[in-house]
Amino acid sequence: MGQDVDSNPRVNSSSEENPTPGKNLRVGTSGWSYEDWVGSFYPKSLPKELYLLFYAQVFSTVEIDSSFYHIPAEASARKWARETPADFTFTAKVPKVITHEAMLDPTLIRAPLETFLHNMRPLEEVNKMDGYLLQLPPKFNKMEHWTNLETFLKNWNPARKLAVEFRHLSWLLPPDVVATINARAAEPPNKLRVDWNLNKNSNNKNTRGIPIANLLQEPEIQDWRDPMKIIAGITARETFSLLRDHQTIYTTVIEPLLPPVIQVTDPRAVYIRFHGFGRHPWFNYDFQLGEIQDWAKKIAAILPQVKQVNTYWNNHFSGYAVKNGLELLKYLNLSPKTAPQEVNLFRIRQSKGFIPKGQRSIDGFLKK
Repeated sequence: MGQDVDSNPRVNSSSEENPTPGKNLRVGTSGWSYEDWVGSFYPKSLPKELYLLFYAQVFSTVEIDSSFYHIPAEASARKWARETPADFTFTAKVPKVITHEAMLDPTLIRAPLETFLHNMRPLEEVNKMDGYLLQLPPKFNKMEHWTNLETFLKNWNPARKLAVEFRHLSWLLPPDVVATINARAAEPPNKLRVDWNLNKNSNNKNTRGIPIANLLQEPEIQDWRDPMKIIAGITARETFSLLRDHQTIYTTVIEPLLPPVIQVTDPRAVYIRFHGFGRHPWFNYDFQLGEIQDWAKKIAAILPQVKQVNTYWNNHFSGYAVKNGLELLKYLNLSPKTAPQEVNLFRIRQSKGFIPKGQRSIDGFLKK
């Protein structure tokens, strides 16, 4: 598969320290270059080339979303490393040519995987690469694809932190329960997805799915609404055991397709992705304060069990991701690196040559 290349990558050292809520919790978003963040997060006058510099003054980490669609050039990774502070970290989604097109088939993925990891080296070399996300497609199920995943994990260098995101229920629930859920969801007038949003504080008016609490009425499966039962079930235990055996992180997802289960499978980190429960698509969703408070409590409870918790907000529509990320920090009694309204635009512009070198103040610039 090519993991013999760069066999000893530099890993981010922050995960090796003692757990403290501030240093060992990293809050960020999935991607940073969204036009609809202009006005709500990025100043209207800020050139797009400066978005990452601005973002890195507020948040401590970002998940590279564009790497899913195409393998970034090595020059891009070098530029990202150069434009961010020394304590800033990245994670990157493994390209879809590996996960969704090749379905982790070991005979197909060697070349693209080698290229991808090679091109990420500039971030690894300066200790800014905090891990990789293996997001699997919804059709990647346990029955048919266990061997492909197991082979991939066996060949992955554990020095590179790897988080796996499942999107098929078969990795967590027994086959008969999965079949029942799918059958009920397909019955008229449903024919919609199951919605695992169990939070009573949620903004359910935006949700088009069938709440799992309403769907699972059969006595033999109704208890599967409880995430603790899911964790204790043999199906989930097999999945978690596979991840533990290969020092791989289970990704907690807040979305319609899977229950929001938190499970430590690698003591180095917990990885949480907030997608949302919105309409067309999921991530057009503004998490309510009650939801964020509940997750803040769960995160605070899990922090002592791991060296680091990474949270990424993927609900990027209308700037919801940055809004909710900042709200999560607040409920954990933490602050952003710099409040968005206090970011020094003059210094950002000056660092990239967007203003005359002789100009001394932002006030002077704004008056011109």
